[in-house]
Amino acid sequence: MSIKDRLLIFFIILMTSINFVFSNFNRILSDSFLNKNKLFTFDKKYQNRVLSNLCERIFTYLGIKSCLLKSIALSQILRINNTKHKIMIGTCLDKHNFSSHSWIDILENRKFLKEYKVIKTIDYE
Repeated sequence: MSIKDRLLIFFIILMTSINFVFSNFNRILSDSFLNKNKLFTFDKKYQNRVLSNLCERIFTYLGIKSCLLKSIALSQILRINNTKHKIMIGTCLDKHNFSSHSWIDILENRKFLKEYKVIKTIDYE
């Protein structure tokens, strides 16, 4: 992967993180925050796993733990890579605990659907 593309990914994650901190939940899920317009391009098309692994290393480096922030940032990067995907947001309520989770669904991944009830889906085609 070129240095330009790595820096672009780092920049997108950093800018998404800054916007995320200063926004509320409704604004985060709005079209203006998710910026469905494609403003950047990569030098070439990359495998989704390569992009995901690089993003995870950057998230770790920056100390980002929020699954929603990770999903939104990775979604923006997948959009640049022309990958169809969905941001899924789900909740789980058992006897004693409430939890929520956000993830990227590329190939109808059913991994989290056993645990979480999907409350919001955002499609990118």
